[in-house]
Amino acid sequence: MKPKLRSGQLATSALGLTARNIPLIIRLFLFPALAVLAIEVIYLVTAFGDLWLAILQGDAGAIEAEAYGPSYYLADGARYVISMILFAPGTVRLSRIIAGDIEPPGGFWHFSFGAREWRYAIASVLVAAVSWIFFLALPGGLSEFVFGNFMPDIYALLGIPEGMEVWIFLALLIGMVWLSVKLIPYLPMVAIENRLDIGRGLGLSFGNFWNIFGALILFGIILIGLYIALMIIVAIVIMIAAFIGIMVAGIEDSTHAAEVGTMIGFAIGFVAGYGFSAFSASATFVLAALVYLGIVRPTTEQDLIDKLDDTPINPEDEPDPDGQDSTKKPESEAGQVKANDAAPQ
Repeated sequence: MKPKLRSGQLATSALGLTARNIPLIIRLFLFPALAVLAIEVIYLVTAFGDLWLAILQGDAGAIEAEAYGPSYYLADGARYVISMILFAPGTVRLSRIIAGDIEPPGGFWHFSFGAREWRYAIASVLVAAVSWIFFLALPGGLSEFVFGNFMPDIYALLGIPEGMEVWIFLALLIGMVWLSVKLIPYLPMVAIENRLDIGRGLGLSFGNFWNIFGALILFGIILIGLYIALMIIVAIVIMIAAFIGIMVAGIEDSTHAAEVGTMIGFAIGFVAGYGFSAFSASATFVLAALVYLGIVRPTTEQDLIDKLDDTPINPEDEPDPDGQDSTKKPESEAGQVKANDAAPQ
């Protein structure tokens, strides 16, 4: 019988482990993060260069909603796939470090590709396809709101009556949520076991579906709270920076000043948003790894989760696959967790 995971413990442990090991995460993801950032900057400058120039020249009304066409969404999809490939080596190594299969690396620059990393990149694309299918299935009005007129109305092409599209969409939404939860342990399985067995990946969550679902809900709520707090701080910083920038530049025209302030705010918001996205993505990878390890290696990796969690645990709630008192751990096993909580040795 598989051990029962604890939702709250998983969510808080993933965030705590990520926060405690930011230096390790930076070492693992420095190169891919810089590469993705360079791609983002090149894209922004290339696609919206005229807009930045117009703002700097004081062209009133330069900031208007852009009409996103096919090229925008194709470029966005390409950047997403490239990002998944670039982040594969770091994610694989992070999962294996948490599992205790390898040591945390030294130095400050780590990026290498092998068969394991390519398998993980392929698995990442397969998992991402779930969300792509979901977006393709958006009802006509909602699809037009999200994609403009770029995406075709799938329901109209298939001749599905308007009254049915909402029910079909709700059914697909429930199916997507179910499949997403089932796939949570899959990517860590690929990273640690080095195989693309999607059938095994889907079966790992058996008996723990609602526990994993609860962990995701709580994890998302905490991240939303952290994001709101960050945006409040960023808004204050933007106002101060914009005021100082306008005063130093000696801009007197109110419209020009507003647009320059908006540009400064966009730059600061972009950096802050990118940093938060990096943290939340890393925490998501850690959460998935803890879910996988809590199911597959409960007698060792569950100790890591317990150590990272600050809430007291009743001994009777401990997973006890051998029928023994799991609260009595030998010193050699307890010593497997590093002092910095990065991974068991």
